[in-house]
Amino acid sequence: MNQKDVFDWRVSAFAHPPSKLLQAAKCAEEAGEVLGAVVKRETGVKQHIDWTEEIKKELADLLFAMFTVAEMEGFDLLENAAEKWQEVSQRDYK
Repeated sequence: MNQKDVFDWRVSAFAHPPSKLLQAAKCAEEAGEVLGAVVKRETGVKQHIDWTEEIKKELADLLFAMFTVAEMEGFDLLENAAEKWQEVSQRDYK
């Protein structure tokens, strides 16, 4: 699985083609689902649910949405993250 695989699946699996605006909104939606799962775990809601597994699933969905936006914008998200890491890893917040 790579960014292009996810994008190609997204194009073929849905009736309408992706738009940059809708895919960016999808990122926000998926990030909200990650947050919702963390909040539910931290507040003890539905303790029978494995919230770590739910968070893992939601983070994967967020990654897929992010891959789609990156592909539409014409860059590789993982390469971009590696480049950004070179900058971020030099910061000292102490």
